[in-house]
Parts: sequence; structure tokens; C-alpha cells
Amino acid sequence: MKNFWMGPLAAMLCAVAGAVPAAETIYGCEATYVSKQGFVGPEIYFFLDEEKGTVRVLDGVVQSVTDGPMAGKLTKRSNSIYRVNWTVANIKGRTTELTVNYTGNLYLEKNKYTISAVVRGYDNKVRGEGRCKILK
Repeated sequence: MKNFWMGPLAAMLCAVAGAVPAAETIYGCEATYVSKQGFVGPEIYFFLDEEKGTVRVLDGVVQSVTDGPMAGKLTKRSNSIYRVNWTVANIKGRTTELTVNYTGNLYLEKNKYTISAVVRGYDNKVRGEGRCKILK
């Protein structure tokens, strides 16, 4: 599968960060490992609002189909671990549009994350993991 990573998201992040609600914390995460099948890029940003229990996600795949972060489903697994689920549809493939289901885990105390992606209609599971920093 093609890797949809589009390069640094710095310009997009700067534009979005100005409109970030005060309660949101931005976690900027960089991969130390990514499967070679694509759909998981070297950078991802999580906009987490613990008070409201909401999360938004921005990476190269999301950027390829939207103008900014997209909402995800946030599940609190413990005081410092969150699960994030989101789906990106209408990803341009070679011959069809693809839909990818993502699951991420944020380990806040350890400043780590893991991510897995399943491309609907295909027998594969893409993985990544890395380190996170609080940006705001």
C-alpha cells in the first residue's frame, strides 16, 4: 500500500493550534517504529480534552482528506492511559477509495503511543509506536 505521509505537518499544526480550546492538550508524537505497508506516518498529533472526554487527531492521512484534525472516540483505560479510535474514509487509492480504521493508545505517564490501522476490505494490520511530547 502507498504511504500517504505528506511531509511535516508543522504549517497545518500552527494554523490549527491558534484555534485550540484552552482545555485541550496537544500531544505531538513521533514514530520510532512504523510497519512498511503505509497508512501510519512518522508524526501524529492528538488534541486531548480530558475534562470533556474528547479527542481530535491530525496526521498525514487525516490531512489528505480534511482541512484539519478529525474527531475520534476517546476511552479512558486508567488514570494515565487513553484509547483513541477514529476512521478515515475517502482515501484515494490506485483504483478505489479506501477506508481505514485506527486504534491508538496514549500512555501519558510514559510519553508513549501505539497505533494500529486496518484497511477495510484488505487482510492487513499496520502498526506504529513512538514517543510523545506535550506541545500545548
